[in-house]
Amino acid sequence: MSNAAGPRPPFPPTGFPAQPPQRRSSRGRRLAGIFGILAALAAGAYFVAAVVYIWVAGPSTADNPLFPWYGTAEESHEEAPLPIDLPPEPITPPLSFEGFNPANIISNEKFFDSDAYDLSQIEGFIAKWNKGCRTGIDGALCLGEFREDSPSFDADQYCPDGFVGEQSDSAASIIYKSARSCGINPQVLLTTLQKEQGLITASGHRLNETRYTIAMGYACPDSSRCDPDYFGFSTQVYYAARQMRVYEQNPHMFMTAAERQDFIPYAPGRECGGSEVFVENLATSNLYNYTPYQPDDAALAGSPGPCSSVGNLNFYAYFNAWFGTAEKAAESAGE
Repeated sequence: MSNAAGPRPPFPPTGFPAQPPQRRSSRGRRLAGIFGILAALAAGAYFVAAVVYIWVAGPSTADNPLFPWYGTAEESHEEAPLPIDLPPEPITPPLSFEGFNPANIISNEKFFDSDAYDLSQIEGFIAKWNKGCRTGIDGALCLGEFREDSPSFDADQYCPDGFVGEQSDSAASIIYKSARSCGINPQVLLTTLQKEQGLITASGHRLNETRYTIAMGYACPDSSRCDPDYFGFSTQVYYAARQMRVYEQNPHMFMTAAERQDFIPYAPGRECGGSEVFVENLATSNLYNYTPYQPDDAALAGSPGPCSSVGNLNFYAYFNAWFGTAEKAAESAGE
């Protein structure tokens, strides 16, 4: 369609006599203005009344997506709980970056302690720190309620016990079996779940199915999209645990290795720079190979900037807050 203007149609239409414009008296114009104002006020009052009705006695979330915090309770509208009546959502523990050492983020002893938590302790940890979780806006279940039919994975040199899939497998069971097979501390896997997708405390509008699809950030490089071959909670957890052993057995294939000095960037992009770090142990090199950045000064000061990457810093803070001492680990499991 062209924007060029064509000939204007005749006015008045052909066959109808033109009517001379009629003038209003000044009094008439004043009255018309007053009535217009009154009509506008009446319309505004009606709109406000309608909004108040929807807010106080309107339909539930299923019919009224503008107010999703009401839930889908079947009780009468008058009995529907207001937002202030909802239980508190999950919260993270107080986090501290104090003592962070880019050369030694976590010890080998802790990282590879697959007996650090048994299944009941993993279940207790999730129950405690996921308490108060609300179903995601897309129907995603909270971590404590999550179930999936997990696939089986063959045993290999990295995870000698493999993984036996189950129907309606729980998140705790999947984490436990992966940790045991691959010889990784289940606390490391729980911390990585939080560091990557916040799944320990994700709730309500912060919780969705995608967080489970790429739960551990495995096969999700910065330079391209996540690989769909590794989508799914069980696949993500198992292969993330397995990858830690891949790093160990093939150090020449990756960015850094234990007891070696390497350049560790602060963030993606050469303009962000980085520094040389003598990586003291295998556990720390694993973390850098999985998330290839160290925090810059801004991140360490608690004010991350455009060249700040906080992944490994958050791992350090979460792990130490939850599991830094035997007492903390027991408390975090609800013992």
